[in-house]
Amino acid sequence: KTNMHINVVKGYNLPKTVNENTLVVTISISGNTNETNTVLETASKLNCKLIAFSSGGKMEKFCKDKNIEYRKIKKFHSPRASFPSFLFSILNILSPIIPIPEKDIQETLNKMQDVKKLISVKNNSENNLAMSLAKWISDIPLIYYPWGLECVAIRFKSSLQENSKTHVIIEDIVESCHNGVVAWEKKSTIKPIMIRGDDDHFRTAEKYKILSEYFDGEKIDYKQVFSGNGNILTKIISLIYILDYVTIYKSILEGIDPTPVKTIDAGIALVPEERRTQGIFTLLTIKHNIPVMNMKKITSSGLINTAKEREVSKEYIGKLNVKTDSMEKETAKLSGGNQQKVVFSKCLF
Repeated sequence: KTNMHINVVKGYNLPKTVNENTLVVTISISGNTNETNTVLETASKLNCKLIAFSSGGKMEKFCKDKNIEYRKIKKFHSPRASFPSFLFSILNILSPIIPIPEKDIQETLNKMQDVKKLISVKNNSENNLAMSLAKWISDIPLIYYPWGLECVAIRFKSSLQENSKTHVIIEDIVESCHNGVVAWEKKSTIKPIMIRGDDDHFRTAEKYKILSEYFDGEKIDYKQVFSGNGNILTKIISLIYILDYVTIYKSILEGIDPTPVKTIDAGIALVPEERRTQGIFTLLTIKHNIPVMNMKKITSSGLINTAKEREVSKEYIGKLNVKTDSMEKETAKLSGGNQQKVVFSKCLF
């Protein structure tokens, strides 16, 4: 609700419009998120105005080395659980830029207390929305959201994946009414959930009405979760609070420990069964195949450092004993066993 244009970047590249007049805010709770640190490095080279937030890690070291504005915020338990402390700390620090009224923040904190009583494990009644929704989600949920609550849908998806270890689909309600609704013509076990604001744009409300009537007519069971009253911050945080508890209750109901994320912590990579069609670029050389899954390690400002590329390729050819007379050889010309070694090299680099 300001005249500022804001882009959220969740990948490795900044928009081309970014320059020395752009404020870039980087946030990584661990401080070791690769894509966030890549953006930080790029923004530093572009002489952007910068401020970074993390609990430490590589981000803290980079900022100290480059004399970049940095704030350290304590991590509680895990990145997921640290969301409230990071959010309110960052809002406080950035208050001169993002002028959210203090009364709105206080309203949000008060609302969280009310929501806490509603979704607490001590509340075993039917009005515990988090508990009842967790019991209802028996298959893959499809989460519909309006544009203004996209962040809630993304958070819900991520929490279901990490806490409940389940697949999730999210879809913009407006987009769904253009084409997504057609998929419901085929019988499905997917569980539709609508995230709604109490004061959605009237056109958005019409889309929800259309979809609800369609589900009712086709006897498709669905659930709706409303934001309740309040300012936009209150709506977003109260929804996230409720839906986070949904994912925790679902984990408990299914006997899953929501804490560990073994595949992320272990750095697991997929080695496909069909190496020629899925594991390697057959027309590329060994040198061009090995670093392809982690190009950021051998690039700077979008340009490949050919010396690093050769160094990495030589290292992994030696480590995995790839039988070849040259790293310039097309991977297709290697034996099957040596092609597999190139696939492993890609995953290990």
